[in-house]
Amino acid sequence: GKAFMEFVKGYPESEYVPGAQFKIAMILHARDEFAQAAGYFTKAVEHGKADPQTRFRAAYNAAVAYQKISSWADAARMYKVVLMDFSERMAPSGLHLKIGFCLLQASRFEEALKHFEAAGKDPVARPGEEETGGSHGAGGDGGGEGRGGPERNEGGPSRRHAAAAAPRNTAAAGARAGQPP
Repeated sequence: GKAFMEFVKGYPESEYVPGAQFKIAMILHARDEFAQAAGYFTKAVEHGKADPQTRFRAAYNAAVAYQKISSWADAARMYKVVLMDFSERMAPSGLHLKIGFCLLQASRFEEALKHFEAAGKDPVARPGEEETGGSHGAGGDGGGEGRGGPERNEGGPSRRHAAAAAPRNTAAAGARAGQPP
């Protein structure tokens, strides 16, 4: 980790900095240093030279790390980056649920409700299509428990994640939100 940190300090404008920040964050996450990991994931997201794959995984993993330290508004902000910039990689309904959960925990009830309503309107996935983003890390069910580890920047589909993120009964969820089934 030290070599990556020295590289980031020595060459802050390098195109390789976001990847190094991602690696530093992974090391910190593995050590259960979630606040510092979230900071480095966020730096990778915000670096102007981050490639889309690194930016996507860093945003998702930042959200997970923020959830682990109960920094709910920051977690929602990073899930919003994924929703706005990478909705083709994950079902928007699952992202809306994650954002809504985080905002609910942050006591931002009206904003949370908008995301829960949006989750009921967006399709989870069309039959025959798979999500292409991978598992992306811990806490993927929106519950904030943070089971497992962060995405390792390797890709691959995960049906477990898609199933965990999807609402179980969208008709019932719509009825609870005052929407017709």
